[in-house]
Amino acid sequence: MKGGPPAWFEKYVQGVKSTENMASTSKKGVRSIKKDAKDTAAEKWKDGMTRDKVHHEIDGHMSRMYQMMFK
Repeated sequence: MKGGPPAWFEKYVQGVKSTENMASTSKKGVRSIKKDAKDTAAEKWKDGMTRDKVHHEIDGHMSRMYQMMFK
């Protein structure tokens, strides 16, 4: 897949990083968390296994939604 990760994936990773920061004893700044999250998201998105898992989950959710709508 060309380009970087989708914006929603970056936001998800940012949320995880923010939660980790709240639980941590050494706090980081918001800018630091955003940069770290962006770097981590880009790194994880390069992994084909991660992309495949995400696409599989999305396809499963969409399939279940259509099955509920158009039985």
